[in-house]
This record gives sequence, structure tokens and C-alpha cells, in this order.
Amino acid sequence: MRQFSEFDRYLLEKFPIKEEYLNDPDRPLIYELLHVEKHTGTRLGRIYTRHGIVHTPMFMPVGTQASVKNVSPRDLEEINAQFILSNTYHLWVRPGDDLIAEAGGLHKFMQWDGPISVSYTHLRAHETCADL
Repeated sequence: MRQFSEFDRYLLEKFPIKEEYLNDPDRPLIYELLHVEKHTGTRLGRIYTRHGIVHTPMFMPVGTQASVKNVSPRDLEEINAQFILSNTYHLWVRPGDDLIAEAGGLHKFMQWDGPISVSYTHLRAHETCADL
């Protein structure tokens, strides 16, 4: 499980977690605005997901084909990666839906228990191919 950085711990102390946002089955993703910087408008926020809490802004590594190239899941935890960005079209092409399902889902396949953000390109590609 991902460890919070020193900055995350500071934010948790200054802006406590809203318990009512955790594990809400009707809202799989909730954004909470924590602060807006008065001179620049820069926002500080928190995203609650079913796989963890992340603070924004953040560094988000890209794992288009279910892996962040040359970086292990352990390395991602050590650099305090909070979220991984993936692409459903690339996942569909390789490694493929069947292999991911056989592994028990994307989180198990990637050996990552934190949040994963995916695009819906796969669905659009599937619909387009079905229309041909």
C-alpha cells in the first residue's frame, strides 16, 4: 500500500479526510477543493477513489500497456506516485482483455493497488469497428 509523503501528511493534518467520502458506492470518484491560491488561482485538491486518496496537483506516470516502462511497482511507490494513467485502446491491443481478466483485473495485472485512470478510447474504437 502506498505511503503518504511528508507533504501528504501535512495536507492530511491541515485538511482532515472527509469520512463520508470514503467508500461511497454511489460516487466512485470525488474531488474536494482544499485551497485556491489568491494571486495565481492555483488549486490544491484531493481526489477520493475506491483505490485510495490522492492530492492534486500530482505527478502521474503513464502506463499505456499496463506497465510504466522501466519502472517497477515498488519503484513507483518509492517515488510516491499516487496515480497511474493508462489507455484502454493500448490495453485492448496488448496485453488484451482476456489476459487482464485472467490475472484478476487491471490492478492485479499491473501489481498496483493505487488508483488507475484510463481513457475510453477502447470503447470508441470498438464502436467504430462494429459499424464497419
